[in-house]
Amino acid sequence: MIPDRRGAAARILGFVPLLLVLGLPACREAPYEPPPPPTVTITNPSTTSGRYGTFLDRIRIDGTVSKATIVRWINDTSQQHGVADLQGRAFSADIGLILGTNLITFYADADGRGTNVGRVTIRVTFDPDIDLEPPQIAITFPTTGSSWDIDQAIVVMAGFAGDNSGSFDVLWANRATGESGVAAGRAQWQVSSRLVPGENLIVVTARDRGANLGSDSLRVDYIVPPQAAQR
Repeated sequence: MIPDRRGAAARILGFVPLLLVLGLPACREAPYEPPPPPTVTITNPSTTSGRYGTFLDRIRIDGTVSKATIVRWINDTSQQHGVADLQGRAFSADIGLILGTNLITFYADADGRGTNVGRVTIRVTFDPDIDLEPPQIAITFPTTGSSWDIDQAIVVMAGFAGDNSGSFDVLWANRATGESGVAAGRAQWQVSSRLVPGENLIVVTARDRGANLGSDSLRVDYIVPPQAAQR
């Protein structure tokens, strides 16, 4: 007897939809996920805002990269560009500046083909007359020390401040309460701050027109009197 191959094939093909109906997993390739781009960090000049000022017409910028075969840079303001010196995970570049703000971006290429690129940008202001000197400020009342104990819910602080430009503001902030404001006066300033029981870190900051900052701080420990605590 000759086997009915066509019938066997039909039975096999009829079994395939049954597997799909039963919800058995199908064989599928995992979707391709590209690797993350390199992490690029500027270490010099040190800045947390991404901005830097200088009175020189050239700047050396250093940084690190998680992985890269080449690190390129471009000054979008002057349209100058080049290749940074890459040694392991550290890179550096000496870049010319034009007067005003220079927008400089570094591109770290992981494979040299431009398909996996990380970047970081810094704004460098070149101004021969730029003011880089921070203001001076000091707390002189209620103490010149670093801490002060008080049994009242409000503290008054005073002191002196100055700047080479002669134009500055004095700001204050209580880290414990989140309150902040502008001090009364400048060269001789005064602030008052509400306190919470326990430690209050109060910071006074002088800021000049060049965005340079000088600061001083006082830790005020508010000790609630026993009679007030019982109310």
